[in-house]
Amino acid sequence: MDHDEAVRQMIVERYLLGELAPEEQDAFEEHFFSCQECATDVRSEAAFIDHSKVVLSAPAQGAAARKPERHTSGWRAWFRPALAAPVMAVLLVLLGYESFVKIPKARQLAQQSGNAQVLPALSLATAATRGESKATLTVQKGEPFLLLVDIPAQAQFVSYSAEMHNPAGEKVWSLPVTSHAARDTVSIRIPGQQEPGTYTLVVRGIESNGSSSDLGRFPFELRF
Repeated sequence: MDHDEAVRQMIVERYLLGELAPEEQDAFEEHFFSCQECATDVRSEAAFIDHSKVVLSAPAQGAAARKPERHTSGWRAWFRPALAAPVMAVLLVLLGYESFVKIPKARQLAQQSGNAQVLPALSLATAATRGESKATLTVQKGEPFLLLVDIPAQAQFVSYSAEMHNPAGEKVWSLPVTSHAARDTVSIRIPGQQEPGTYTLVVRGIESNGSSSDLGRFPFELRF
């Protein structure tokens, strides 16, 4: 799971509301430990929900001192003094959630999907052809970029995978690549939450029995 996918699927909100399937929850928890932006969203939105619970659980001031009121049924009961404050609190929470969580997310999605973008790109295949041991790409901090790689397709493989390992040697993500896509140069969009350092793109071939073989390792240095 990458950051763009988490934003598109509103994973943070669904995670805090307990709406994720177990496998989705595991994938997101693995992701947000390496994604500072998602981790910040989880902390801030969890704090917002906790504060809302405190507000909603607080008893109405002076409710015990009020005299018994005539029973009112139907929608008018929502405007009784004993219920007016909690109902208003619920409305404020909902408005705050829409204003500070859902609307900014929707705007971000609209900007990502509606605007053309020129992204910095690094051709790992070209670097290997020139005999460079390590390619270098310079980007702005937080800016996404493209990796271009030619996969050496072979008949025994039914599909392929591309993995990126961070400077510590840990796998950041794994992306399936179909045999059809591997016929041409594969373009991979990398989210902008990476830190500078030396990364490695590992390409593997997958056989029909599920076994895999390394087809290439492409180190590159990311600079800001």
